Amino acid sequence: MFPGKAVALFLLLVVFAAVCGPVNGRRVCTEQQKKDLLLTCKLNIKRHKNGNPPPPPPERGPCCQLVRLLQGMRPDMIRCIVGHLTKEEEEEYSTLKILELKDKCR
Repeated sequence: MFPGKAVALFLLLVVFAAVCGPVNGRRVCTEQQKKDLLLTCKLNIKRHKNGNPPPPPPERGPCCQLVRLLQGMRPDMIRCIVGHLTKEEEEEYSTLKILELKDKCR
């Protein structure tokens, strides 16, 4: 009877790992990382009412330093942050400009 219980426990663990794994529910980015990026890069990603595009971030500036730090943690970090923007944040910040930070801050 013990081997049957061991097999059942093993199968339960496999199912648990599949359901709770990084692909199926864990966020790559945190709310704090999103807030840090929006605050630090605000001047470079904020939508302007007059239609003028925001200036690119300086390569050695704090925005690019943060972007490189986040990208160093996980290559898809910026995309994760964009995916977790609220409706209000999407209206205030340009998602395209946020995604472009990956290339502008190499």
